[in-house]
Amino acid sequence: MKHRRIVAAAGLSLMTVAACSQSPASPPVSPITLNQAGYATELRQSFGQYHWPPDYRPDTDRLIEATQPLADERLSAGVTKTVLDIVNSCAWYLSWDAATARGDRVASESALRVMAGKLTKYPPAEDLRGKEFVTRAAERARVGDPELARQYVQANCETVRWMGK
Repeated sequence: MKHRRIVAAAGLSLMTVAACSQSPASPPVSPITLNQAGYATELRQSFGQYHWPPDYRPDTDRLIEATQPLADERLSAGVTKTVLDIVNSCAWYLSWDAATARGDRVASESALRVMAGKLTKYPPAEDLRGKEFVTRAAERARVGDPELARQYVQANCETVRWMGK
């Protein structure tokens, strides 16, 4: 199942790479669950709360299709926030990498500001490894090293379809 990578990551917390894990102090799972229709509604409502780079916006229909629960499954309410945190992180990492490759300093610096700011706030407070990873990814990107950003995208967003790509 292609949607399992993002959904599995969402179920654990912001997934960075295999080295990251959820702390025992993680908040309890929501007692409210979502079927396919509820999941799609929640994701669409939450999508507009995110700032996306101009060159990487996910196709929300395809994202829902790839990450929604199966017909006989239900997912915890709020899981869409984690899915969108992951996909938004990928979008900014990809945007920074593309801007750097084409020599666009303005777009690269814009993406770096988000990487060093907003993205470091996505991992839950108890996910120390996740916070460390995104902080290191931003630090390494600032000196021109794309490796951690690329690892994150490869580990989390291979199935995401981007608008216009």
